[in-house]
This record gives sequence, structure tokens and C-alpha cells, in this order.
Amino acid sequence: MEICTEADLTSVSQRLHNHFATLTLDRQNRVGLLKKTSWALYDKEYMGRLIDDIATSINELEKVFPVAPQAIQRLARMEVEELNDEHELKMLQDVTKGLDPVLKDMTEHRLQELTGKNSAGRVAGNGSVNIGHTFVKDSFVQGQGPRDNTTNHVDEIDGGEKSRVNVGNTYGGKGFWD
Repeated sequence: MEICTEADLTSVSQRLHNHFATLTLDRQNRVGLLKKTSWALYDKEYMGRLIDDIATSINELEKVFPVAPQAIQRLARMEVEELNDEHELKMLQDVTKGLDPVLKDMTEHRLQELTGKNSAGRVAGNGSVNIGHTFVKDSFVQGQGPRDNTTNHVDEIDGGEKSRVNVGNTYGGKGFWD
């Protein structure tokens, strides 16, 4: 099974696709947020059953039409690569837990790509040690965190009384306890 895009559609299929996409958006926009919220709250049980039924139907379809694991991984990777927000990725990770292990794994991998990792094996001595990123005042004009994926690791730190060790990145001015 291969991944198809809109470019793969014939002109008739493309017109039909566009028609239904427009129709769906029009219908969604006609219903106000208050109406959608009240429906979700009052029909919570029905909505839960509907989601369960959809998940069951998808599982049955996957049994009837098996897909190569590589295609599933490629699709999951494509979906997750579009997300650059840590909060969105964590929410997706929570939602996919127990439902879609491939998408969950790709989400975890993407989170690691975006956030990086800072660690130290053994820390000894009386010196000052900072493990993690340091954000100096006014380091982010736009209010968004860094988009780096650095991995900083030290196996062992044995610092003297006046030593200062930073395992991580400093964003902004002077930093690391000036």
C-alpha cells in the first residue's frame, strides 16, 4: 500500500474531494462553539461509545486490509513532523497511549528531537552544578522556548569548592549565576 496525495487524484476525484471538503467545513462552521460544547457535555456517554465504535471499526479494517509496518511508520512520522509544539506533542502522546503504539512512539521520538536532553552520571564535590538549560532574563522576545535538540551529558563531575559546572545550554546574556 502506498501513500496517496491530492496530486494522485483524477480530475473527477479531485472535484469530489474538494466538494466534500468544502461541504464539511461549511457544516462545521455553521455550528457554534456553545452548541458543540453543550453537545459534548450532555452526550458524553454517547460520544464515548461513538469513539469506541470508531476505534473498533478501524481495528477491524486493519485486520481485513493489512498495511506494511513501514507504511504505517512513514505515515505516523509525516503526521508528527508537522508538530513543533511540545505541549501538542505531549497531548498527542497521552491520547495515543493504548490506541496507536506507532504514533505514540513517533511522538516520543519527536519530543526528544525538539527538547534534547541534559544529564550527568555522578556529581561529587562542593562546587556549584547546573544540569539543564539556563534561561537568562529577556532571552526570549517572542516568549517561546528554544527549538534545539542538543544532548549534553557528562559521566562524572568532581568539583572543588569554587568550581561552577553547567551541563546544558545558556540562552540570553551572561547567565550561569553570573
